[in-house]
Amino acid sequence: MGVAEVLHCEVADALSCLMVTGSEELVSRVIRVKVQDGVNVHFPVTVVVPFCTRYRGNYRDVAVKIVDGERRASYITPVTTEGTYGGQRVRVIRHQASSSRAFAEVRVYSLGLFAVVSCLKRENYTVPTKGLSLKLTMDPRICLNYLPGSFTAPVMAQTTIQPIDAAVLAAVKSRGDSYRSLVSTSPLLYLTHPSSQPLRRPLTLTLPCPPNPEKKRREEQDHQTRPVSVSPPWDQASSHRRRILGVSVKSKEMSNELLIVLGSRDKQWSVLDKVTVRNQLNRLVSFELTENFDRLLVRRQDEPHVVLVAALPSRDLSWELSKLRTRGYAGLPEETSTEISMCEGDQLLLRFSGNITSTAS
Repeated sequence: MGVAEVLHCEVADALSCLMVTGSEELVSRVIRVKVQDGVNVHFPVTVVVPFCTRYRGNYRDVAVKIVDGERRASYITPVTTEGTYGGQRVRVIRHQASSSRAFAEVRVYSLGLFAVVSCLKRENYTVPTKGLSLKLTMDPRICLNYLPGSFTAPVMAQTTIQPIDAAVLAAVKSRGDSYRSLVSTSPLLYLTHPSSQPLRRPLTLTLPCPPNPEKKRREEQDHQTRPVSVSPPWDQASSHRRRILGVSVKSKEMSNELLIVLGSRDKQWSVLDKVTVRNQLNRLVSFELTENFDRLLVRRQDEPHVVLVAALPSRDLSWELSKLRTRGYAGLPEETSTEISMCEGDQLLLRFSGNITSTAS
């Protein structure tokens, strides 16, 4: 008998919880393949699983995940396939298929549960002692610059990129006032270095981080409504100088935007207060690291353009906070501070610093 005659195949979607972990996405049915009792099978065996191709992209790839009877998982990159399975014609699996379905073909030496999962691409590289400037193949905008002597010996490193979906960003902003100032983030960067090799020199990272869409929209509206003047030929040089000054002012405004780096180490996230983030051209930001982190994220927050300071009786605080929220003020405290005892004639002194203009005396 042939291999197909002694194998039993069935759909096992009820066990899909065993097939995905972390950022993986299930893009096929879960298939259980087992051998009929008392029959020996000569390995390897070829297994072909249909899957949806729309989940492929620059940051993600597909793999066939196999879970055996002891729930041990393994991943196999499918071989290229072009042929007819079940009467359906498909193109090469490593490229965009002509329809929404393709087939993943693998050769295996054990049986169990099979499924095709969409997982984040990993990029492995070696950092020599002379340093390395690396642009990731999955996104050339992301650059890692290791200075000479960053490590005492050549090390193997790995990166993975996970974009932050707009729906996830909207869900985070809806959690409370403290998150509403969040306007965009960079992709989440997974960075793996040997724990036995600490960084000896700063590592410079460049990541894409979109600007504030509302601010960009306001700038475009201002540009459209701004009157255009035509300079005479003898004044073209001075007009050119004015345009250059305008560009430098815009760059200065961008440098004042609030950019925050978050780092994760040992599954604990923290704000890297001592890390300075610099705006670059083409919606890129860069910063330097002096210690290892396994996950990194840059967060762009909206700049407050109106700040209201008011001293209120404690009994009126909840009512006033509700009124301010309806007027669109963000970042309001969820809990009140301790009461401040004041008497008639006492003065409350507040100090602000930075680019602030008072609109009241």
